[in-house]
Amino acid sequence: MADNKKDILWRIYAVYFGAVVFGIAILFKAFTINAFEGEKWRAMSQELSIRTMTVEAKRGSIYADDGRALANSVPYFEIRIDFMSDAMTDDIFNEYIEGLAINLSLFHGDQSKEAYLSEMTKARQDGNRAYLVSKKANYGELEEIKAWEFFQLGRYKSGMVVTERSERQMPFGILAKRTIGYVGDGGQFKVGIEGAFDEYLKGTEGEILVQRLAGGTYKPINTESAIAAVPGKNVHTNINIAIQDVAERELLETLEKNSADHGCVVVMEVATGKIKAIVNIGRKNDGTYNEIKNYAVWEGAEPGSTFKAASMLALLDQGFINKSDSVDIENGTTWFYDQKMKDSHPPKAGESILSAQQVLERSSNVGIAKLANKYFAPDPVSFYNHMKKFGLTELTGVEVKGEQSPVINTPDNWSGVSIAWMSTGYELKLTPLQTLTFYNAIANDGIPMKPYLVDRISEYDNTVIQFEPEVMGGKIASDLAIQQLQEMLIGVVERGTAKSISNDNYSIAGKTGTAQIANASTNYADKVYQSSFVGYFPADKPIYSCIVVVTAPSNGLYYGSSVAAPVFKEIADKVYATALQMHTDVEEVEADPILFACSGKALAADLYQVMFQIGEDFEPLDEGEYVRWSAEESWMTVEKLEINTEKIPDVRGMGLTDALYLLESEGYEVSVEGYGRVTYQEPAAGTPSQGWDRIKLTLK
Repeated sequence: MADNKKDILWRIYAVYFGAVVFGIAILFKAFTINAFEGEKWRAMSQELSIRTMTVEAKRGSIYADDGRALANSVPYFEIRIDFMSDAMTDDIFNEYIEGLAINLSLFHGDQSKEAYLSEMTKARQDGNRAYLVSKKANYGELEEIKAWEFFQLGRYKSGMVVTERSERQMPFGILAKRTIGYVGDGGQFKVGIEGAFDEYLKGTEGEILVQRLAGGTYKPINTESAIAAVPGKNVHTNINIAIQDVAERELLETLEKNSADHGCVVVMEVATGKIKAIVNIGRKNDGTYNEIKNYAVWEGAEPGSTFKAASMLALLDQGFINKSDSVDIENGTTWFYDQKMKDSHPPKAGESILSAQQVLERSSNVGIAKLANKYFAPDPVSFYNHMKKFGLTELTGVEVKGEQSPVINTPDNWSGVSIAWMSTGYELKLTPLQTLTFYNAIANDGIPMKPYLVDRISEYDNTVIQFEPEVMGGKIASDLAIQQLQEMLIGVVERGTAKSISNDNYSIAGKTGTAQIANASTNYADKVYQSSFVGYFPADKPIYSCIVVVTAPSNGLYYGSSVAAPVFKEIADKVYATALQMHTDVEEVEADPILFACSGKALAADLYQVMFQIGEDFEPLDEGEYVRWSAEESWMTVEKLEINTEKIPDVRGMGLTDALYLLESEGYEVSVEGYGRVTYQEPAAGTPSQGWDRIKLTLK
């Protein structure tokens, strides 16, 4: 028993002695590292925790044609406190911590002063080097925080660490969202203008030394040696916000009304090819609509009857026919080999013989197919060469990526019925933008213009790249052929399938289209339609061309004249109402430094008293009358302001109350931007009021 006890004691002594020796060894190693190797290990630690970090460059902005931002990078700031800053002494911390706790409690409103005081005291004790003050402060909030007494001590004593970041915003929401586009993480996905001009927009990243702190955050150090980031350049587009907004609103309303799958609108300036509006709206899985895909650029489909203008122009340009030549449409039904072709609307009794003009006006499939087949079947290469001459076999070259190539097979792949069906817009595919580019050339007297979205690129308000209108080859047809086709397209609106959009204010030229859409499994059996209208206005002196395409309307209406043409008309009406160059009877009113006031009973007595005091005669006003105050150096006058209900009133210079009272009493809806007095109104004063029910005011 004694031997066992002795054996146990020796084991205890051995363990104890070993622990003491091991402890002494640790203390000795710690002493030698601190005394002799400290600098080495501290340097290695610093080397591992310090790194060069890239500084994000501010991305350039994308602007509309009037300078308003369509997309810009809005800065925000992450604000933290390094409670282990060498300059932050205990005396400083204890003196200012309570005031900082009050500031934080008032700023965030989420917890009490006492809670913040306890939280920051613990953070100080724990050596927290990245205590969060604000995760996402805007510039105004940053300036407010920097004004707090604690942060007035300076960056080192307060331990303030500010990291600037930015996020991309689109001030106008979904307006042209798909066309503006985006650049995905790492630049892998580049879409729209953002993607096409990423090289200019992204800028050049900078560099800065940072130290890694606890929690994975970084603190900038040695900022004097930092390489500053270079901001990106700005892209100025041709997009007009007013036209874009109208096009978007009208298309969305039609898609919802007709329960359509998707649609697009493009508005282009005839003389230049500038795209003034491009709208792409599709239905999501939940039944709502949004800008999803750029249908106008990438979706190729059989255009249907809008292609008949190209077939007719080929016949006219070749000299085979003129617009008065006739063709027998055989009561709206004919055969090409074993394939039956019908007109959507059979002619009235005794109207089987139509002129070429009437064929296009009534959109006769039989008429255009018989003419095309008669003259081009013996020489199909000639028909194809005309399509090439019209630019319909090539890409438009618009800047954004994803444009689908036209599908017009070469004659060696045609069958005996190909010319007949192609002449009516089948056996081929075009995107809406490609179709519009062709019609724009017709409006431009045969000169094809390349469609383009971007006007210029600027840096610090200086233009560095200017994009000019570009002619795409020679004239697409003879002057006589173009002139005859222009007259035919006017006839389509005045007497033909688009008669419903004719109006007395300005003329429209264009063509309706209704095409069945085929799919791989059921061909045309599903009876899914694409409704379209493409044309230009005013027809006598074209300024804008426009295409409207609505795909898969499902509420019983599917003809281009019923679905797409009304959208074109609404857009054209609004554009006409605001485009002063289309009016000969509207004079632009100069903006004078004048004060407007609406009077009536409330102000009549006051106005009379003022005028009496300054010695001026003043005729009392009736309720609902308005006056204009005009001030010069030493005198002022007041005169009655006549309101012409047939034109948009001039409210520039008015205060908001007076402007709203005047416009709303005339039945207008008003949107307002800014503060102060009205400096700009849209549409312009003096514009005919017909067709316009909303007015936007800008105040300064």
